[in-house]
Amino acid sequence: MRASGPAVLWDLDCTVVDSLELLYQAYRHALRVVLGRDLAREQLRHDLGPPLPLHMRRYSPEHAERLVEVFRAFYDRHHDRYARVHDGVAQVLYAGRERGWRQAVVTSRGAINTHCRLRSMGLLDLFDAVVVAEDTQQPKPHPAPVLVALDRLGATPAEAFLVGDDVVDMRAARAAGVVSVAATWGAPDIEGLLSAQPDHVARRPADLLEII
Repeated sequence: MRASGPAVLWDLDCTVVDSLELLYQAYRHALRVVLGRDLAREQLRHDLGPPLPLHMRRYSPEHAERLVEVFRAFYDRHHDRYARVHDGVAQVLYAGRERGWRQAVVTSRGAINTHCRLRSMGLLDLFDAVVVAEDTQQPKPHPAPVLVALDRLGATPAEAFLVGDDVVDMRAARAAGVVSVAATWGAPDIEGLLSAQPDHVARRPADLLEII
């Protein structure tokens, strides 16, 4: 029988996976190779959030496609070196299954990359649905990815929570009518995240077991 508890939607990068260093190194590599520019770590911390193609167009509209290509090649090649599951996340995912949570990943990453990452980290089977870039034409903060996840979980907005580390997650939750939970344990910009006025703040993954 399918679980009928609350629907818990998880952002992937910096929420489930500690990938901040990987993101920084991939952006830095792409900018160096394509534009001959360096990237200050602090700059990236404030720039994360938009989908990758949009983000790269901000750096250089005419070279955005090449920037994305170089970024993704580095990201895929060095994922296992830099990225890991955030401490405590797997335990909460397992506890959520025991409680009957319907769980999904909602990410702007592509399907192949996302499924491979979740599988390699032993997390794929803990999610009932995975929503990726190819599933909607509008990424977060548009509500479309959230609504697709709810449809796949058989859930309504009134019984759903979106857990994320970025302003775009909080805005997507609000637009979709679901409860927003700011995951500060992996947030690159905590001040910016809290400025989005989330419904709840989780400073460590275990806090979700009290919030939900």
